[in-house]
Amino acid sequence: MIQNEHTSKELANGRKEMRAALGYFAGLGLTGEPPAGAPKDPVRDFCRPENLDALLVRHRGGGWVAAVMFRAGKAGEPNAIRTAMNDPYPTYRDAMLAGREMIGTLLAFAQLDPCPDGKSSSRG
Repeated sequence: MIQNEHTSKELANGRKEMRAALGYFAGLGLTGEPPAGAPKDPVRDFCRPENLDALLVRHRGGGWVAAVMFRAGKAGEPNAIRTAMNDPYPTYRDAMLAGREMIGTLLAFAQLDPCPDGKSSSRG
């Protein structure tokens, strides 16, 4: 878990960045809210905006890495996803954009209707 690697100031700044990113995506219609009547899905629900805590960018290994932090959940649930530490971005801006891209992907997944035709899938 990487949550304890960050200072209180970094987390406060990361929460500010997360609010800005969520506002940006909401303005584009990417809210992370599943469509009405969509079946419950714990993975999709985990990616909703209320579970996204902070977007952090730190200097590591000669470059910059981004981490999307999740709010504290159940034991064993991940608390973050991040860009590759062994292949950091050359600039802070590049890492920030990669972090925002991760947030957009999570919101799109949360908003996805897995059965747009109204039929449930079956495994055979």
